[in-house]
Amino acid sequence: MGGGAEFFWALYIIVIYNNILSCVGVWVCGCVDVWVCGCVGVWVCGCVLLYYYISIHYMQSTISLLSSIPISYLFALLSGFSWALTTIITKQYLLKLFDPMELYILRMGVGFPILALLITLIISLVSFKRVGLNNNYFTSILKKASDNYSNKILFIFILSIFAGFLGLYMFWKVLEINHGSYSVAFVWPSVVLFTTFISYFFYDEKITQMQGIGIGIIMLGLVLINIE
Repeated sequence: MGGGAEFFWALYIIVIYNNILSCVGVWVCGCVDVWVCGCVGVWVCGCVLLYYYISIHYMQSTISLLSSIPISYLFALLSGFSWALTTIITKQYLLKLFDPMELYILRMGVGFPILALLITLIISLVSFKRVGLNNNYFTSILKKASDNYSNKILFIFILSIFAGFLGLYMFWKVLEINHGSYSVAFVWPSVVLFTTFISYFFYDEKITQMQGIGIGIIMLGLVLINIE
Protein backbone atom coordinates (compact mmCIF):
# COMPACT_ATOMS: atom_id res chain seq x y z
CA MET A 1 0.00 0.00 0.00
CA GLY A 2 1.41 3.40 -0.99
CA GLY A 3 2.34 6.12 1.50
CA GLY A 4 -0.57 8.34 0.43
CA ALA A 5 -3.10 5.53 0.86
CA GLU A 6 -1.71 4.71 4.30
CA PHE A 7 -2.04 8.34 5.30
CA PHE A 8 -5.68 8.60 4.27
CA TRP A 9 -6.53 5.29 5.95
CA ALA A 10 -4.94 6.63 9.13
CA LEU A 11 -6.94 9.85 8.74
CA TYR A 12 -10.16 7.86 8.30
CA ILE A 13 -9.51 5.77 11.43
CA ILE A 14 -8.64 8.85 13.48
CA VAL A 15 -11.82 10.66 12.43
CA ILE A 16 -13.86 7.68 13.64
CA TYR A 17 -11.83 7.63 16.85
CA ASN A 18 -12.52 11.34 17.36
CA ASN A 19 -16.28 10.82 17.08
CA ILE A 20 -16.13 8.00 19.61
CA LEU A 21 -14.01 10.12 21.96
CA SER A 22 -16.47 13.02 21.70
CA CYS A 23 -19.45 10.79 22.55
CA VAL A 24 -17.64 9.20 25.49
CA GLY A 25 -16.58 12.64 26.72
CA VAL A 26 -20.16 13.92 26.68
CA TRP A 27 -21.37 10.79 28.44
CA VAL A 28 -18.70 10.96 31.18
CA CYS A 29 -18.64 14.77 31.58
CA GLY A 30 -22.25 15.75 31.13
CA CYS A 31 -21.48 19.36 32.10
CA VAL A 32 -19.27 19.82 29.04
CA ASP A 33 -20.88 20.15 25.66
CA VAL A 34 -20.08 18.34 22.44
CA TRP A 35 -18.03 21.26 21.10
CA VAL A 36 -15.44 21.00 23.89
CA CYS A 37 -15.18 17.23 23.68
CA GLY A 38 -14.88 17.49 19.91
CA CYS A 39 -12.09 20.07 20.22
CA VAL A 40 -10.21 17.88 22.68
CA GLY A 41 -10.71 14.93 20.38
CA VAL A 42 -9.48 16.88 17.37
CA TRP A 43 -6.43 18.00 19.33
CA VAL A 44 -5.55 14.49 20.50
CA CYS A 45 -6.22 12.92 17.13
CA GLY A 46 -4.36 15.70 15.36
CA CYS A 47 -1.31 14.98 17.51
CA VAL A 48 -1.51 11.28 16.66
CA LEU A 49 -1.97 12.00 12.97
CA LEU A 50 0.81 14.57 12.92
CA TYR A 51 3.16 12.13 14.65
CA TYR A 52 2.32 9.40 12.14
CA TYR A 53 2.59 11.68 9.14
CA ILE A 54 5.87 13.21 10.24
CA SER A 55 7.62 10.14 11.63
CA ILE A 56 6.85 7.88 8.68
CA HIS A 57 7.14 10.15 5.66
CA TYR A 58 8.50 13.61 6.32
CA MET A 59 10.73 13.41 9.39
CA GLN A 60 13.87 14.80 7.80
CA SER A 61 12.22 17.66 5.94
CA THR A 62 10.13 18.60 8.98
CA ILE A 63 13.15 18.63 11.26
CA SER A 64 14.98 20.78 8.74
CA LEU A 65 12.03 23.19 8.55
CA LEU A 66 11.59 23.43 12.33
CA SER A 67 15.31 23.90 12.88
CA SER A 68 15.22 26.92 10.57
CA ILE A 69 12.59 28.61 12.78
CA PRO A 70 14.00 30.41 15.84
CA ILE A 71 13.08 28.44 18.93
CA SER A 72 11.73 31.58 20.59
CA TYR A 73 9.11 31.84 17.82
CA LEU A 74 7.93 28.30 18.46
CA PHE A 75 7.70 28.89 22.20
CA ALA A 76 5.88 32.18 21.57
CA LEU A 77 3.31 30.50 19.30
CA LEU A 78 2.77 27.67 21.77
CA SER A 79 2.44 30.15 24.63
CA GLY A 80 -0.06 32.26 22.67
CA PHE A 81 -2.17 29.23 21.74
CA SER A 82 -2.12 27.94 25.33
CA TRP A 83 -3.23 31.30 26.74
CA ALA A 84 -5.95 31.56 24.10
CA LEU A 85 -7.25 28.10 24.98
CA THR A 86 -7.29 28.70 28.72
CA THR A 87 -8.95 32.11 28.20
CA ILE A 88 -11.76 30.59 26.16
CA ILE A 89 -12.30 27.73 28.60
CA THR A 90 -12.27 30.10 31.57
CA LYS A 91 -14.71 32.53 29.96
CA GLN A 92 -17.15 30.04 28.45
CA TYR A 93 -17.27 27.48 31.26
CA LEU A 94 -15.38 28.07 34.50
CA LEU A 95 -16.49 31.65 35.22
CA LYS A 96 -20.07 30.48 34.81
CA LEU A 97 -19.57 28.13 37.76
CA PHE A 98 -17.14 30.04 40.00
CA ASP A 99 -16.30 33.66 40.67
CA PRO A 100 -12.67 34.74 39.99
CA MET A 101 -11.52 34.30 43.60
CA GLU A 102 -12.99 30.80 43.90
CA LEU A 103 -11.48 29.86 40.57
CA TYR A 104 -8.07 31.18 41.57
CA ILE A 105 -8.10 29.18 44.82
CA LEU A 106 -9.15 26.01 43.00
CA ARG A 107 -6.58 26.50 40.27
CA MET A 108 -3.63 27.47 42.47
CA GLY A 109 -4.58 25.48 45.55
CA VAL A 110 -5.61 22.24 43.85
CA GLY A 111 -4.76 22.18 40.16
CA PHE A 112 -1.24 23.60 40.19
CA PRO A 113 0.03 21.54 43.18
CA ILE A 114 -1.14 18.35 41.46
CA LEU A 115 0.52 19.43 38.21
CA ALA A 116 3.70 20.42 40.06
CA LEU A 117 3.77 17.02 41.78
CA LEU A 118 3.40 15.19 38.46
CA ILE A 119 6.10 17.29 36.78
CA THR A 120 8.44 16.78 39.75
CA LEU A 121 7.87 13.03 39.64
CA ILE A 122 8.46 12.80 35.88
CA ILE A 123 11.65 14.90 35.93
CA SER A 124 12.92 12.99 38.97
CA LEU A 125 12.42 9.64 37.24
CA VAL A 126 14.11 10.88 34.07
CA SER A 127 16.99 12.87 35.59
CA PHE A 128 17.89 10.90 38.73
CA LYS A 129 19.26 7.36 38.66
CA ARG A 130 18.00 6.60 42.16
CA VAL A 131 14.98 8.57 43.30
CA GLY A 132 14.45 8.99 47.04
CA LEU A 133 13.13 11.43 49.62
CA ASN A 134 16.46 13.25 49.67
CA ASN A 135 17.34 12.71 46.03
CA ASN A 136 14.74 14.10 43.64
CA TYR A 137 13.96 17.15 41.55
CA PHE A 138 12.13 18.97 44.34
CA THR A 139 15.02 18.65 46.81
CA SER A 140 17.40 19.92 44.12
CA ILE A 141 15.19 23.01 43.72
CA LEU A 142 15.18 23.55 47.49
CA LYS A 143 18.98 23.25 47.55
CA LYS A 144 19.31 25.81 44.75
CA ALA A 145 16.97 28.16 46.62
CA SER A 146 18.97 27.71 49.81
CA ASP A 147 22.28 28.35 48.04
CA ASN A 148 20.96 31.55 46.46
CA TYR A 149 18.95 32.81 49.43
CA SER A 150 19.05 36.46 50.38
CA ASN A 151 16.52 38.92 51.77
CA LYS A 152 16.40 40.63 48.38
CA ILE A 153 15.62 37.36 46.56
CA LEU A 154 12.97 36.50 49.15
CA PHE A 155 11.32 39.92 48.73
CA ILE A 156 11.39 39.63 44.91
CA PHE A 157 9.91 36.12 45.10
CA ILE A 158 7.06 37.25 47.38
CA LEU A 159 6.47 40.29 45.17
CA SER A 160 6.23 38.07 42.09
CA ILE A 161 3.62 35.91 43.85
CA PHE A 162 1.41 38.89 44.71
CA ALA A 163 1.90 40.48 41.29
CA GLY A 164 1.01 37.20 39.60
CA PHE A 165 -2.10 36.84 41.77
CA LEU A 166 -3.28 40.38 41.04
CA GLY A 167 -2.56 40.05 37.33
CA LEU A 168 -4.48 36.81 36.88
CA TYR A 169 -7.32 37.73 39.26
CA MET A 170 -7.87 41.14 37.66
CA PHE A 171 -7.76 39.60 34.18
CA TRP A 172 -10.46 37.14 35.20
CA LYS A 173 -12.54 40.02 36.57
CA VAL A 174 -12.29 41.74 33.18
CA LEU A 175 -13.07 38.43 31.47
CA GLU A 176 -16.09 37.87 33.71
CA ILE A 177 -17.65 41.16 32.59
CA ASN A 178 -16.57 41.36 28.94
CA HIS A 179 -16.17 39.15 25.87
CA GLY A 180 -13.00 37.10 25.64
CA SER A 181 -11.79 38.88 22.49
CA TYR A 182 -12.16 42.31 24.10
CA SER A 183 -10.54 41.22 27.36
CA VAL A 184 -7.45 39.87 25.64
CA ALA A 185 -7.23 42.83 23.25
CA PHE A 186 -7.40 45.25 26.18
CA VAL A 187 -5.25 43.52 28.82
CA TRP A 188 -2.34 42.01 26.89
CA PRO A 189 -1.35 45.18 25.02
CA SER A 190 -1.30 46.84 28.45
CA VAL A 191 1.16 44.16 29.55
CA VAL A 192 3.40 45.07 26.60
CA LEU A 193 3.21 48.78 27.47
CA PHE A 194 3.95 48.42 31.18
CA THR A 195 6.72 45.89 30.59
CA THR A 196 8.37 48.17 28.04
CA PHE A 197 8.14 51.28 30.21
CA ILE A 198 9.37 49.56 33.39
CA SER A 199 12.26 47.94 31.49
CA TYR A 200 13.19 51.28 29.92
CA PHE A 201 13.04 53.48 33.03
CA PHE A 202 14.30 51.04 35.68
CA TYR A 203 16.53 48.55 33.85
CA ASP A 204 18.04 50.69 31.07
CA GLU A 205 16.67 48.59 28.23
CA LYS A 206 16.74 50.48 24.95
CA ILE A 207 13.71 51.16 22.78
CA THR A 208 14.34 51.37 19.05
CA GLN A 209 12.48 53.69 16.72
CA MET A 210 10.43 50.81 15.33
CA GLN A 211 9.55 49.64 18.84
CA GLY A 212 8.44 53.17 19.67
CA ILE A 213 6.18 53.18 16.62
CA GLY A 214 4.78 49.81 17.72
CA ILE A 215 4.03 51.16 21.20
CA GLY A 216 2.22 54.10 19.64
CA ILE A 217 0.11 51.73 17.54
CA ILE A 218 -0.71 49.67 20.64
CA MET A 219 -1.86 52.79 22.49
CA LEU A 220 -3.98 53.80 19.51
CA GLY A 221 -5.50 50.30 19.43
CA LEU A 222 -6.41 50.53 23.13
CA VAL A 223 -8.25 53.77 22.41
CA LEU A 224 -10.06 52.37 19.37
CA ILE A 225 -11.35 49.19 21.06
CA ASN A 226 -12.93 51.33 23.80
CA ILE A 227 -14.80 53.56 21.35
CA GLU A 228 -18.40 52.39 21.09
